[in-house]
Amino acid sequence: PELGVLIDEHDLVTELGVIDCLGEVAGLGDFDTVQAESMMLETAAGRFRVLTIDALIKAKEAMDRPHDRETVIQLRAIKERRQ
Repeated sequence: PELGVLIDEHDLVTELGVIDCLGEVAGLGDFDTVQAESMMLETAAGRFRVLTIDALIKAKEAMDRPHDRETVIQLRAIKERRQ
């Protein structure tokens, strides 16, 4: 697909891959709520806002798919090791 083009309702094609552009995040809510549950992350590619680990756990719990349940276990282990 061509760069800068939506390939479905919310997937944007970029040079680095596809970005999933959601209107809301399950378990968290709309943009303002999600932004409040996020933090800035500095990378070599630039600054990005990402979910906090607690927010990501909430979102994965709300999705409740088999791979999300496994991810929640892993995220909780990461969180515990950081404390």
